[in-house]
Amino acid sequence: MILENNVYFRELHLLTIILRLLLAMILGGSLGLERTRKRMPAGFRTYLVVCVGSALAMMTGQYLKDYMGLEDSSRIAAQVISGIGFLGAGTIIFTGRNQVKGLTTAAGLWTVGALGIAVGSGFYTGAIAGFIIVFFALRALSNFENYYFNKTKVIFLFMEFTDLNSLSKTLNYAKKHWMKIRDLEILNPKEDNKGIISATLTITIEDNSTHDEIINQLENVEGVVNVEETKI
Repeated sequence: MILENNVYFRELHLLTIILRLLLAMILGGSLGLERTRKRMPAGFRTYLVVCVGSALAMMTGQYLKDYMGLEDSSRIAAQVISGIGFLGAGTIIFTGRNQVKGLTTAAGLWTVGALGIAVGSGFYTGAIAGFIIVFFALRALSNFENYYFNKTKVIFLFMEFTDLNSLSKTLNYAKKHWMKIRDLEILNPKEDNKGIISATLTITIEDNSTHDEIINQLENVEGVVNVEETKI
């Protein structure tokens, strides 16, 4: 709270304007680099621009309040958060394999907008602390999430079969080998021009088999063309 307690850093002038914009650029760009590393649709430049823009919007609200007589500068921040929500929604996609992708990217965009608002309002400590926590969550906790995901007894699969008979064989095989089918959706009930049937399955593993072992078993079933584990 050192900077916040200093009146000089709470006011708007050339040094604080440059400081806040640079800090927003660094925080937003750093989170964006993490998304770029994972080949996400919104990456380094997007996060950087959103964070800087949010900081600028918040400083504009402070300027209008301090120098132009605006009574409530928080309205601009509220509009920024709403606008970023629409921007983030554009990064969420529903794939043909019944997967939802882009939720973390959308949440990151919203959060980086909040960081920009914090920086723009002069709440330096909150912005830096928030950045550290979010960065840690995106980098370190992703490994924990993957570890926990691989240990679960429920596995979501996208599978392709040569025909409906092969799908039936796979279901019978699963029932005989300690797998319980919880959900099944055939994505293309009519065979396409290649004769391929696609389906998504939710399977509960009833023994100590790992996800990789289950996939290897199902790949060896006659008529199975492809098996992929998906996240939802």
